[in-house]
Amino acid sequence: MKQSLVILISAVAVSGCAGFVQTQKIDTAEITSGISYYLPKRMFDVTVTVKDIGFLKQQGEYTEAMTLSAALKAEAAKLKGEWDKLKLEANNTPTGDAKVDAVKVAQTAEGKYKAAKISADSAKSNMENLKRKYDLAISTPSGQCNYNISMKVSQQPLEPDTRHPLTLKMNHSWLRDDELTVKTTSSGLLSSLDVTTTDRTGDIAVEIAKIAAMVVTGIPLPAAPAAPRRAKPKICFPTELQYSEVIDFADKGKVFDISLRDSIGDKPDPTKYLLPPSLRISINIPNGGGVNLGDPLSKMCIGDSKTSEKCDRPGGFLYRRDETFLVQLQRAEEPYFVLASTQISMPNLSPVSAIPIDALRFVKTTNKTVFENGMLVSYDTSLPSQALEAAKIPTNILAALTGAIANIIQGKFTIIKNQTELADQKNKLNEALKKP
Repeated sequence: MKQSLVILISAVAVSGCAGFVQTQKIDTAEITSGISYYLPKRMFDVTVTVKDIGFLKQQGEYTEAMTLSAALKAEAAKLKGEWDKLKLEANNTPTGDAKVDAVKVAQTAEGKYKAAKISADSAKSNMENLKRKYDLAISTPSGQCNYNISMKVSQQPLEPDTRHPLTLKMNHSWLRDDELTVKTTSSGLLSSLDVTTTDRTGDIAVEIAKIAAMVVTGIPLPAAPAAPRRAKPKICFPTELQYSEVIDFADKGKVFDISLRDSIGDKPDPTKYLLPPSLRISINIPNGGGVNLGDPLSKMCIGDSKTSEKCDRPGGFLYRRDETFLVQLQRAEEPYFVLASTQISMPNLSPVSAIPIDALRFVKTTNKTVFENGMLVSYDTSLPSQALEAAKIPTNILAALTGAIANIIQGKFTIIKNQTELADQKNKLNEALKKP
């Protein structure tokens, strides 16, 4: 069962149109106090497998598949000819028992043909897969070894990006009551937040929850022992070589080299084996992507038409969505070419957007936002935008209302002042009357 932390804040915040809830970046050492949360990230388990398929085995396997495919294709063509002939005879047979029998024979022939065609198509697909497999194989300069190379990328569950803690700042006021309910997962990812702001005077009551930072540590691969000097390479690597690591593509950069290891985690000895060329992995980052979380929040925040038309300030909550990236396995030596590619989705390198939590004069506002593991699922507000809400109140009325409050407040001070002056005058008069 999932655990969650619920934070309830009741505060009298800034009056008027303002972001009373704002996000700030903090140091990890300060995470023990305040309302803290993280942007989500997704790690990936990347596995690259390299195996020598052997030239003779490759040649025999492909030849066998090609022969089988040709035989099944010829058999299917023969059965189709027989079916076409029987179908024509059935169409030309007069109505009656003879026609019924002819149709049954034609239908049987049709079934045999379709079954043969399925087998032929399967054999053809197998042959093409083998050809593709061998076409992608990398040969050593001598041609003695022929390595088949494949890549598998598996996504991990979303987790907090703990390198960049974020915390909330509350701006207080005595003119308005506000309620903010924040739900996070136990690891600090946003779960949901509900905000209600009402323009009225109230008491200030603030409850601050503490969320401990979750420490994520990586497990390095074992170091390869020093390779002793041996004779000139003569043989292909007999078993499987592999690169396997759970990585954050935001940390790796656009291109990074990979190191192949054997089944016990050691690097293969280049003085003993004819090894495949060096390999690297690249990720295609679109223009505008790859926001550096080391930048100020004003640079991180990018406008989102569904939440905020502009983000010139870090008001409210920050979030980011999944975006699609192309990951390629490439040969890192000349001639350069792509060996395998796949698409992944992650929020790690996507732009950061803001959900504004604002309050407006004389208006009760409600914001309901739902997250799933820190990823925005839905956003519903009674005020789609500040501009729209301002348009609902004519400028002259808004100015009059604003001025009226100022006049009322000023009027109270004027009355008190006048009453004080009048009391002083009465006291002076009484004192004067008492004198002889």
